[in-house]
Amino acid sequence: MPYEEIISRILSLLRDSAYVEYCEEVAKTIDSAIKTNFEQTQIRETKMIRDITEEVNGISKSCGTLGSFGTNAFNIHGTRAQVRFEYRDGAICKEIADLLMIVTVVDDKVKVFEKATFVQMKRAESIDTPSKWVIDTEQLYFLSRLPVFDKAIGSVPNAAPKKHLLTSFSNNLGLYGLLYPKGGYYVSAPKILSVLCSRKNGGQTRIVEDALKKCCRQSDMNCSAIVNKQKSEDAIIKRMNLRNDYLFYREPFGNFHYSMSTKCFIERFVALSVGETIFSIFSDSNEGLKDFLYGLLEALKEKLSKSEKQVTPQIKAFNDLLNTPFAQVRSPIPPHNLDDFIADDYDSEGIGVIQVVLNLGLQD
Repeated sequence: MPYEEIISRILSLLRDSAYVEYCEEVAKTIDSAIKTNFEQTQIRETKMIRDITEEVNGISKSCGTLGSFGTNAFNIHGTRAQVRFEYRDGAICKEIADLLMIVTVVDDKVKVFEKATFVQMKRAESIDTPSKWVIDTEQLYFLSRLPVFDKAIGSVPNAAPKKHLLTSFSNNLGLYGLLYPKGGYYVSAPKILSVLCSRKNGGQTRIVEDALKKCCRQSDMNCSAIVNKQKSEDAIIKRMNLRNDYLFYREPFGNFHYSMSTKCFIERFVALSVGETIFSIFSDSNEGLKDFLYGLLEALKEKLSKSEKQVTPQIKAFNDLLNTPFAQVRSPIPPHNLDDFIADDYDSEGIGVIQVVLNLGLQD
């Protein structure tokens, strides 16, 4: 099917009223878990992540012949997932993130487009100071700079440690959810670096809401709001043909680095305007990141399968995520190198996976 027709069908799906209803339901569910977490101060963020994944799993909306929106979500328990990388004077271990979020476009039972982002949730310092957040500078360094890393206990396992290097062309692979009692701001890790309000303080950085708003609003003025009904298919296709402007070519649906609410973030994420493109039939794919993520997911599924005696909703969600094949593209897609991921070595605490699926309706 011509790419232009697929683009037209994606935009038609995003302009249906079910898109707004779906995003609102997902956002309300997430905000409810955030509110509960703040009300019960003894609950750890890992409990909140588990609540989020359990509640959003299965949310769906039909758009009739246009297609549908759906959610697969699950959470993996165990020790904290970490990676090891060089930072200043030596190697350190840091958590990857709380959530891996994936948005997938499926047409005729094959994936035609997919984006992903790691999300690290951070609660405000306290209910009394809901507009200040403390961020670990070492984890911020990892999520924003993506240095070469290898395995650590509980994460990215390998029988003989192998160096991994992930590339983010969008600067939107790592993201922070800065939470307050009723919701959150969602900001890319590189953007966090530009809004620091104070220098290093005991290995931590304090972010203040006023400075965050001032520095980030301008950044999104250059981003494309694809859901806007004035955006035509021709404009998107033109972006995909801009090979001389590589960022536009790789991210034809645009990319937002700052969202002022959970609802705003979910609307943009579902509209393919947040995260790193890992697979696309329209432009280049990020093969290294795609293989890393799917190898990791396969290892998680294998470990979960060993601990469960029957097919659970979590395993079914894994199957839904992993079993849908990628569309054929001009260049062949290399197979996953699962030898890099040893399931028995992998545990994680509060690592959630949320996949949003845009399923395009069947055409006559």
